[in-house]
Amino acid sequence: MKIRTIILFTMLALLLGAAVWEQVYINNTIKSLEVMGNQLYTELEDEDLTTSTQIVNNLNKFWNERQQVISLMVDFRDIEAIGRQCDYIIGYLNNKDFELARTECKQFNYVVQNFKNLTSFDVQNIF
Repeated sequence: MKIRTIILFTMLALLLGAAVWEQVYINNTIKSLEVMGNQLYTELEDEDLTTSTQIVNNLNKFWNERQQVISLMVDFRDIEAIGRQCDYIIGYLNNKDFELARTECKQFNYVVQNFKNLTSFDVQNIF
């Protein structure tokens, strides 16, 4: 009986630890995406092609690395738009179309905000 109780509390602690780790990982990813998205938009307003291309490539690389882990925790259909928006921005920058790239960057920031709302923990959602 005592061993079962210890096993139960150990499993509960592991489950709670995994849930906390998931929230921290996703929140850190979202914060990084927000910072990079805002930085990219600023560079797109200045119409700096080399810096904008470098930022969006770094953003795309960062997202591809994080997406593999996040896909284990969140439905893929909810997060695929983030990578798609990066691809759109890269395509418009390859054509030197800053206006459409800025529009897609705004959409990217909106998608990230939506992802944040989808995955954030809020006590009000429980009750």
